[in-house]
Amino acid sequence: MVLDKIRSAFKKQRPELKIQASLASSNMVLFSLSEKIIDGEKCLCQSAEAAKGSHLLESLFLLNGVVEVFANEDSMRVKFKEGADLKESAAAVGKVIRELWNRGIEFFPSDFLAKSNAPKEEVFVSESAQGEIGQQIRKILEDSVAPSLAAHGGHVTLVDLKDDYIHLNFGGGCQGCSQVSTTVKDGVEKILLQNFPQFKGVMDVTNHSTGENPYYR
Repeated sequence: MVLDKIRSAFKKQRPELKIQASLASSNMVLFSLSEKIIDGEKCLCQSAEAAKGSHLLESLFLLNGVVEVFANEDSMRVKFKEGADLKESAAAVGKVIRELWNRGIEFFPSDFLAKSNAPKEEVFVSESAQGEIGQQIRKILEDSVAPSLAAHGGHVTLVDLKDDYIHLNFGGGCQGCSQVSTTVKDGVEKILLQNFPQFKGVMDVTNHSTGENPYYR
């Protein structure tokens, strides 16, 4: 009862939230918001498990096709599975955001942000990496590389295709891991070059010095 009164009072103080959606890539939508939803922090969430503790993220990962959410002050970038109906999916995301805002729900509780293992810095993905070849490379990464990395709490993102090299950024248990160079050369690079022989190799562009939970130290 007391919690309901607090939420009701908070709801009355909240201004109307306006949401504008725009296409960021073939499977990514950017939501620009009229109000701040996260103050002084950034949050990248890439699984339903990592979403636990944030009512907003938990609700978004229940939607069909959502695979990644990045939030930064007054914007959100949501990535969907390849082939998703972006118009329908974006409308569903917007509905969730607005409903929770109107209910006075705190999107990113401080305790969630404090314990979250998600990277706090956005990984920039170049235009070339978002093209047709980039989509094909991501599919190979998701099917043939991601499962083994996930077993160690790690993940990988294609960030650029430049100078005939595939540029990758590693996160989670792979960031700062002492064995990541071996993983890249003996595993990831071989798989990618077998499928994309037009490239010379793979470049690991991760800032491993900021890794907080490497699998091997």
